[in-house]
Amino acid sequence: MAIKRLIFYITLMALSANSVHSAEPALRFKSFYKAFLLSAKIPNAGSGTFLNNKFRTEVVFNKEDLRGEFAYEINALARKYNFLSSPSLTSSSLSYRAYDTGRYLFPRDNEADADFSGTQNIDRAFLSLTADFGDFHIGRQPIAFGMAKVINPTDILAPYDAATLDTEERLGVDALRVKIPLGLLGEFDGGIVAGRHFKISESAAFLRTKFYKDGTDIALMAQAFKNNLLIGGSIVRDIGGAGIWTEFAHTYAQAFSGHLKEEDFFRFSIGADYNFQIFDGVLGFIEYHYNGAGSSDKNDYISQTAKTAYTDAGVYLLSKQYLIPGFSTSLTPLISANASIIYNLNDYSSYFTPRLEYNIKTNMYLGLGANLPIGKKAVYARSLILPESEFGLYSDYYYSSIRVYF
Repeated sequence: MAIKRLIFYITLMALSANSVHSAEPALRFKSFYKAFLLSAKIPNAGSGTFLNNKFRTEVVFNKEDLRGEFAYEINALARKYNFLSSPSLTSSSLSYRAYDTGRYLFPRDNEADADFSGTQNIDRAFLSLTADFGDFHIGRQPIAFGMAKVINPTDILAPYDAATLDTEERLGVDALRVKIPLGLLGEFDGGIVAGRHFKISESAAFLRTKFYKDGTDIALMAQAFKNNLLIGGSIVRDIGGAGIWTEFAHTYAQAFSGHLKEEDFFRFSIGADYNFQIFDGVLGFIEYHYNGAGSSDKNDYISQTAKTAYTDAGVYLLSKQYLIPGFSTSLTPLISANASIIYNLNDYSSYFTPRLEYNIKTNMYLGLGANLPIGKKAVYARSLILPESEFGLYSDYYYSSIRVYF
């Protein structure tokens, strides 16, 4: 059945591609190919190499007040390794989808640790309607919240973690969303996000309002998700040429199903960026993050991952306080560089992610990068893991990449 579905989607995309060259200007077709070649070292498990190939094609319909988008991805992963876990190439959370196609094209028995595997993803399938009083969006679509640069406390539907390599496309979720303008720069935003089989206990809903006052963008929101309740918001403004932001969220664990007050948590990010006039401009930033779901005791790192923050809310940091500096710049018109480091203020470990990219020709990019954990390595005693630092639990990745758009 997987092969039949694949043939159907390829045929659909081919027909859509032919339509682009017809007289219909409202239909557009675009695609990209990406490849990541990685060398990884997993603590206490071994090392390996990975070659991940991703092909994505999109069909976009846009005519008058109606817009539609369909996107389909195929991933082929080849690997040689002596451990079972794989590097995180993109967000892996598929929890906010009512129904989905079979993920694995091969092998048929869905062996995620096979030497060669292929997966598929219908990542976009939605319609947007513009009416006099607002916009409606229904179907599989990207939804992301938050104004912080690195860690967004209000973004819980399909967030990325620090180890994710490909963050260009936000994972699509099944939703009905309404946006209504309020004044010149304000907006009301609300929606329902479907969980597996439309179960209420697996679904989410949100209400968000945004307005502008005295040079400041202010957003307030409430999200109900998997029986939890999040209340949060963000404030963004410019001060002396620097962009300043703060984002906060308090989550009430299982608020609609026997409140687990001991698992409530508060998260908060505050930061600033500034464009320094050196080279062709260097955008430097620094962000502080407080993670109320975490622990300042390294001995609690593993056990606390069973709590609501980690199972339902997309939290992945294990400690309390972090400082995150970074920069991005163009070294030449064709070469760009960026780097950031997440520094744990409690156990003094860190996670360094430098990247370099070369625009080799129009719509083609070559990249080099690394994800480098710095900190005391964990002690492994049979089936037990004894952390010595948070990022000492992370894996080392070195990778090269190519991106081609057509």
